[in-house]
Amino acid sequence: MSVASSVTFATTAMGTRATKTLTVSNLSTSSTLSVDIGTLGAPFAVSASGSHNIAPGGHPQLTITFTPSQVGTASQNLIITSSDPHNPKVTVQVVGNGGKSR
Repeated sequence: MSVASSVTFATTAMGTRATKTLTVSNLSTSSTLSVDIGTLGAPFAVSASGSHNIAPGGHPQLTITFTPSQVGTASQNLIITSSDPHNPKVTVQVVGNGGKSR
C-alpha cells in the first residue's frame, strides 16, 4: 500500500470549505488489498471511511474536507490499516489553518 504521509490545507476562511484528494494505491499486481480507512472529526471529514477492497494495481481516491469554525491551526491523524504485510498501518497527518471570515 502506498499513500501520502500528510495532507496540508492552505489557510481557509471560517465558514468555507476546502477539499484535497488522497490516493490509496495497491502496489501489488496480483493480490487484492483489504483496507480500513479511519474517520476524522471536525473540522475535517473523509469520504469513504470504513472497510474496502482495492484491486491489484488500483488507486482509489479519498476526498478530505476542511471546514474551519475558528481561527488557528487544526491537526488530526487519519489511520489507514491494510492487509499489506509490508505496510499494514499508515498514519496520514491532516493539517489546516482556519482564517478570518471574509
